[in-house]
Amino acid sequence: MRARQKNTGGSAVLSALAARLLVVIVSMVAFRPTLAEEAAIEARHVLAGHTADLADINFSPDGQRLVTASADKTARIWSTVSGQLIATLEGHSEGLRAASFSPSGRVLLTASRDGTARLWKADTGQLAASLEGHAEMLEDAAFHPSGTLVATASRDGTARLWNVENGQLITVLSGHGNAVMRVAFSPDGRLAATASSDRTARIWDARTGRPLFTLTGHGGVVHCVAFSPDGRMLATGSSDRKLRLWDAQKGSQIAVLSGHERGVLRVVFSADGRRLATASSDRSAIVWDLGTGNPVSVLKGHQRPVMDVAISSDGSRVLTGSHDSTARFWDADHGETIAVLRGHLKEIESVSLNADASIAATASSDGLARLWALKP
Repeated sequence: MRARQKNTGGSAVLSALAARLLVVIVSMVAFRPTLAEEAAIEARHVLAGHTADLADINFSPDGQRLVTASADKTARIWSTVSGQLIATLEGHSEGLRAASFSPSGRVLLTASRDGTARLWKADTGQLAASLEGHAEMLEDAAFHPSGTLVATASRDGTARLWNVENGQLITVLSGHGNAVMRVAFSPDGRLAATASSDRTARIWDARTGRPLFTLTGHGGVVHCVAFSPDGRMLATGSSDRKLRLWDAQKGSQIAVLSGHERGVLRVVFSADGRRLATASSDRSAIVWDLGTGNPVSVLKGHQRPVMDVAISSDGSRVLTGSHDSTARFWDADHGETIAVLRGHLKEIESVSLNADASIAATASSDGLARLWALKP
């Protein structure tokens, strides 16, 4: 009698089905929407009108207006309440790199690739003065806290101080060996700081233009510089992946903060002076405790470089903008995403928060700016 063969065909089919089911379950778990994706919010206003990439976006001091700077050679003033265009600032011959309001909100400053800066009346958009003298394109410009001076930073290796009332040059800050990437004033207005691709930052007497300190130690381009709210500390971020803290009164190094895996692109202090936030090309932002020098949280979730960062006055909330075309609003205490701001079609280059962190503004290479309500 022939032995009866064991029927294994059915078991094999069942095993195969079970394996496929397991793959499906694992895939569903892996691609399950995250809390951040579920918390995505829509823009309150889409600010359309520019015809090229946007480079910068900033609120007015009272939060009622917004200014955008574009490669289309113009800046535009918008109402944050209605989203309507208030004025278009035309006159530059090349694209803009930066635009900001004066501390009073009555004057606007624009910086352009054409090598000039311009001052405008913020209520009408009328040109007040053209600041000419740099030999190459501008990278940055900033108002003095008093609103009576402005500083410009250029690829010609210099920064310049100008009188706002008459547009006249006050002095040239010479000494860097390469492009000046950023410029900032201390809160009391006594000092100015510059960041350069020559791997140094410098501190200057803002009243006379006299060089005070050269800050050396970075191993790459110094992309960003910022004073603490009390003016005693200066922070610099570099392509060498390091954040350095300096005594602004003595020019001595206080600390080197390591944590980013690629270059540090932006640095900003919270208004209470307890925290610092950095944005990096490593696709993350870090919130630092200035009391300990340690990270409070590492903000991960973006898929491409984080180009800009803003922080609430108490340091508890952070806004980041990335080349992955999204912005994220974060709980800085726990390192968790509160909301993902989706809608831009191209890279986000600049972000801004209003004073109480209830509204976010984003500027993108898609030529659009967007306003987002972060609180009901």
